Amino acid sequence: MFPDVRAMVVGSAPTTLEERQLARRKLTNNFYEQLGTNEAGLLVMATPADQDSHPEALGRVVEGVEAQVVDDDGMRLAPGEIGQVRYRGAGIANHYLDNP
Repeated sequence: MFPDVRAMVVGSAPTTLEERQLARRKLTNNFYEQLGTNEAGLLVMATPADQDSHPEALGRVVEGVEAQVVDDDGMRLAPGEIGQVRYRGAGIANHYLDNP
C-alpha cells in the first residue's frame, strides 16, 4: 500500500474486477470508479462499499440522474437482463440536433 494515497478515482473506461482488486490491494482501498458520457457527464459511481457488495456491477446511478435498462423497443427490462441504458436528468440533452 501507499500510505499517502488517500483515494484513487478512475474514469472514462470500465476496469475489470481483477484491476479493481489489484488497485485496492496494492495502492489504496479507497478506489472509486466513475462512468459517464460526453453528452451527460458523470452517470454512475462505484464506491469501495459498492465494489464489496456487488463486485461485478458498474456502480450506482449518481444523485440527480434517472436510468433504466431497456430493450430495442424501449421497454424496461428486469434486473440482470442486458439491454441499452436510457437516462435523464437536469442538464442532460434529450436529443441530438436533427435526431430526436
